[in-house]
This record gives sequence, C-alpha cells and structure tokens, in this order.
Amino acid sequence: MIVVTGGAGFIGSNLVAALAARGEEVAVVDRLGGDERWRNLAKHEIAALVAPEALGEYLDGLAAAPRAICHLGAIS
Repeated sequence: MIVVTGGAGFIGSNLVAALAARGEEVAVVDRLGGDERWRNLAKHEIAALVAPEALGEYLDGLAAAPRAICHLGAIS
C-alpha cells in the first residue's frame, strides 16, 4: 500500500495513475470539495479515498503499515 496525500490534484493524480499502472495498491488522501478534481481519479482503481481529517484513523486501521507515504497535499 502506498498513500498519496493530495492524490486528486494535478501532480498527485499523475502519481496515482503511474502507481496504479504498476499494479500498486494506492490510497488517496484528499478533499474533493465541490470542484471536478474527482475526474483526475475516475479512470484509476484506488484502494481508498480518505478525507484528510480521517487519515490517522485510517492508518491505525490498516493491517500493515504503508510502504510509503507521498505527501503532495497542499492548500492552494
């Protein structure tokens, strides 16, 4: 499992696409809000879509620690 924060943004969604193409299990942490960023993820299989405020609880509930966390989240 690889966790990508900001995974629905431009850079994050491209990383998610590349990881998914390699067969990686990917969890995306992002707040989709009212815009159309969900379209960046629509074509890719992801293990989970996690709200930023729920990340700690999500990580605590995993059977094993993620192999990596790619922090690409920002408020812009």
